[in-house]
Amino acid sequence: MTTDPRTRAEAAFAIQLISLAKAYKHTVNVRLEHRRMSHTTALVVMHLSRSDGSCIQRHLAGLLDMAPPSLVPILVRMEQEGLVTRTPQPADKRANEVSLTPAGWDLARRTERDLQGIRHDLLAEVSTADLHAALRVFAALDHALSSDPKEPR
Repeated sequence: MTTDPRTRAEAAFAIQLISLAKAYKHTVNVRLEHRRMSHTTALVVMHLSRSDGSCIQRHLAGLLDMAPPSLVPILVRMEQEGLVTRTPQPADKRANEVSLTPAGWDLARRTERDLQGIRHDLLAEVSTADLHAALRVFAALDHALSSDPKEPR
């Protein structure tokens, strides 16, 4: 093990980032149980609402970092609950457009409020300056990852 402070800090950062992502997902799952939603379902609803209510299914899977077949059962359940519709595209019958229904839009609004409350609670002890510093670190990491031809994005 190296004693270089920078190397130790980079290793701690990477481990913490993975650990925090898992913990955040778990917290969101627990806090959205009252809506019978998971972190993944919330992400589907939020991505659709931020895409003006619709998105091509394979593109949505990419945004969620999921294999397209893994998204299908989630969308089937959401369709059965009246939250989304899936419509084959005339130009490419293999492509489905996923759209929020009025009930899906309502859920998106409620979910956005829930997620805002979760973030507020979790970050209550973090200063605005520290949040901005963390965002700069994330932007630098995002840039490094998107610039690395060996890393899929």
